[in-house]
Amino acid sequence: MPGRGTSYSTSWTEAGGSRRASSNPSQVSGDDRRQLCAEHTKLAAESATGLTSYGSVMYQLKDANIEASGVCDFVCRALGIVYKTAVVTVLLVCLAVMPVIMLIMGIKYYGECPKEARLPMYMVVGGVLGTAHMAWVVWRQSVSRRYAQLGAGLGAAAMDSGVGGSLGARVAAWSLTTFLLVWFCLGNYWTLHILWPAFASTLYEPNEWCDKTLYVFALVHLSVIYLVLGTLVAAALALSCYQLVCFPFVLRYK
Repeated sequence: MPGRGTSYSTSWTEAGGSRRASSNPSQVSGDDRRQLCAEHTKLAAESATGLTSYGSVMYQLKDANIEASGVCDFVCRALGIVYKTAVVTVLLVCLAVMPVIMLIMGIKYYGECPKEARLPMYMVVGGVLGTAHMAWVVWRQSVSRRYAQLGAGLGAAAMDSGVGGSLGARVAAWSLTTFLLVWFCLGNYWTLHILWPAFASTLYEPNEWCDKTLYVFALVHLSVIYLVLGTLVAAALALSCYQLVCFPFVLRYK
């Protein structure tokens, strides 16, 4: 008969190696401690890098599909999830270079497009306000990712107030976005209605030309914007098809 102070322990072997369980729940074996330490280190590394892994994105999309009330709701939730990834951060930083180049081109070639004198002005105004807008977008996206990494314990209201800022900041941001959309439409007209003008002044038409570098960059600028918009539309359609076709099979064979 064992004594009062004798502790009973049982040993067994699992796929990951041998573990030792004790009758005292407060005791933890060395293998368990090493496993917990390794998991903690992995989570800390993922949090430090701020990268969203493929599995976590898929799990978030799955949860969004369960909580969504319809296809449109799911697409909005899914785009919000993708928006908080590190890949989108890199793309936004790359796109933020475009308005800076616009400003430089507008200042350098100001007055070098008599065929459409408003084209350099479009570059200058779009460059200044576009740079401010992209800086705000990158900042807001980085704050969204930071709140997402902190966890859901903060609550939706705290996240919205922290990311969106005050009411005045939101109104200013939406006003700037609206103005840039209208300005972009005007830029389309000013660029395309003089499609491929003469790139040098002639004797009989001295004001019917536009600098080649300025005009080609204007076309490239419009192409990049339309490419981004097309990518967003394609992503929304792909998410809609994924929600309608793939998720039913995932839930059926879960």
